[in-house]
Amino acid sequence: MVDLRDGAVARYDAMRQAMDDGWKRVDPFDFYASMFPQGTLDTAQAWASKSGQDGRVHGRAIMLRLNAGVAETSVQVRTDPTVRRFFVCDGLDGLLASVMEPGVFVMAPISYWGASRELRFAHSLRALAIDLDDPVLDRQGRPAFLAMAGQGRIPWPTFTVLSGTGLHLYYVLDEPLDMRPATRRAAQALKHALVDQVWTPETSHRPGAQFEGIDQAFRVVGSHANLDEPQGHPGAWRTVTAWRTGAALGVQALVDAIAEPARREDVARLFTPRMPWDQAAEKYPDWAERVSGRGEPQVWPARRGLYEWWKRQADKASEGHRYHYLMALAIYGIKCAIPLHEVRDDMMQLLPLLSAKGAPMGQVDVDDALQAYDERYLTYGRQAIQELTAIPIEARRRNGRSRAEHLAWAREIQAAKDPEGTWRGGKPSKQREVTDWIAAHPEATQAQCAKALGVSPSTVHKYWKHGDRLSPKARLVRDYIARHPEATAAQVAQATGVSRPTAYKYMKD
Repeated sequence: MVDLRDGAVARYDAMRQAMDDGWKRVDPFDFYASMFPQGTLDTAQAWASKSGQDGRVHGRAIMLRLNAGVAETSVQVRTDPTVRRFFVCDGLDGLLASVMEPGVFVMAPISYWGASRELRFAHSLRALAIDLDDPVLDRQGRPAFLAMAGQGRIPWPTFTVLSGTGLHLYYVLDEPLDMRPATRRAAQALKHALVDQVWTPETSHRPGAQFEGIDQAFRVVGSHANLDEPQGHPGAWRTVTAWRTGAALGVQALVDAIAEPARREDVARLFTPRMPWDQAAEKYPDWAERVSGRGEPQVWPARRGLYEWWKRQADKASEGHRYHYLMALAIYGIKCAIPLHEVRDDMMQLLPLLSAKGAPMGQVDVDDALQAYDERYLTYGRQAIQELTAIPIEARRRNGRSRAEHLAWAREIQAAKDPEGTWRGGKPSKQREVTDWIAAHPEATQAQCAKALGVSPSTVHKYWKHGDRLSPKARLVRDYIARHPEATAAQVAQATGVSRPTAYKYMKD
């Protein structure tokens, strides 16, 4: 087994040799062409010409980001604020030429509309990329997760990429996903489920899985590897290297690979087609008005104390999650209405503490994290921040009671203080209205009742039994039993034409 004390360069060389012995290395151009084949992006001329009245570019392209300023003996550039962006169009012209420059080139397996890498401008998702830091290696230097894939415990990644001290696993989709809001949420849930299965003590020496967004950018294949050790002359530096270890996969195959049944069902439900917007807006106009983005944004009811509490959690931010801690600080800043300049100052003050836990962090990290200071993150919840940062966040306390016990206790107090329910608010019950209508229309059906009262069929069904109304089948069975009290369920079913379970049901009632 490869020893962790061998150093980052020695471990990189051992992994690369072991992967070369068992898998076919993939050329950088072929790697990206498998995700962005000819014709999937706009040409450079078309992309540049697609400018709207708002001044934005609306063509489809890939975005690369370069953190420039590499020292001769290291590719550590996180303290350098210089950031350059490149846009790659159809044919991937310029992709390989650009990564030959010194620097840390990163990109996500996503195409974008225009010149912004915000997720709301994402066009299509081409792969789910998972980061696996400090991988466990076998005696030959092969990553241990390959053995798990061979046992069927995790799906085989299409490509396994050696980025330096870690691995990137690319699950290329056989059909790209259009980045609608609902699809983004579903893809994010699927990626988190796969990370939970891939990142375990068997596969990584680093405790705590690192959850990232589907738009997380990773080092470009062919560019310089992430090794915080002298690598000799720049011409001999190690590079980010890829191997083909599997085939492209469909979304359903990845969902089926989720081991936990309940989680598999939850993720599959997110991919279920939903009602188109125009139909939903017509059917639920109040809801459409609320979520359409018109009017003032809803204020998130958080106090400054929550923001101050999160600042005190900086010492819990582990390596691999430090940037996400800053991102969460920006989210809590917008939630608690903290001025942007104050959030920026707080981040800068926390940098020395966070940098002491690993590689130095700088202005680049702060600027990136502040992109989360946006009203779109007002609904980013406790569970999502906990997964993102790997910092436990306890739910609101109920004095040791379970949720069910706490609610039962609260309802007892509520009933004692207000037996008439005058202060409870909320929508009044439809029971009296439904039962009165049933009494006035004994021959009507549930559907007729719902239409007449303008309520949902489920509401009518809920209170149907509270009235004196019997369904036609129930009345038929009851009348027969009244005349033949000794009849069996089979005899009742045969005489009335209902099924035996239906007969038995109304005989019991």
